[in-house]
Amino acid sequence: MSPATFCCVLIKYSIVKIGLLKSDQDLRQRYTVAVKNRFQGLEEVEEVEQHWQNLKEAITEAASSVIPPMRQKAKQKWMTDEILDLIDKRRQAKNDKEVDENLHRVIRKKCDKAKEVWLNSKLINNKIINST
Repeated sequence: MSPATFCCVLIKYSIVKIGLLKSDQDLRQRYTVAVKNRFQGLEEVEEVEQHWQNLKEAITEAASSVIPPMRQKAKQKWMTDEILDLIDKRRQAKNDKEVDENLHRVIRKKCDKAKEVWLNSKLINNKIINST
C-alpha cells in the first residue's frame, strides 16, 4: 500500500484537505515523496507501540507540511475572516496568558461590532421586503 492511499490524517487543531490527494497529481507526488523521506529516516524499533508512534508522526508531519489545511468555518453567519484569524492566533497563544486575554478582548469587540452590522443589514433587508 502506498503512503498516499491513507484515507485520513489527524493533525492537532487542523484538518487537512486529504481529498486533494485524489485530484491534484502534483500534491500527491509531493506528499508521497515527503512520506517516503520520513519513512527512510525512521529507525528500527523492537517495540510495536514505539514503531506505531514513529509511523504516525511521519505521516502526520508529511501531511501538515504538504497538504493545505481546511479553513475553519464560521459558526455564526456574522463572523468575518478577520475574526476567524484572530481566533486561530488566540488558540496558538493559549499558553501565554497575557496575549490570550488581549486577543480575547479584541475578538469580543470585533464580534460585537460584526454582529451589530449583520443584524442591522438583516433588519434593513426585512424592511425593504415588507414595504414592497
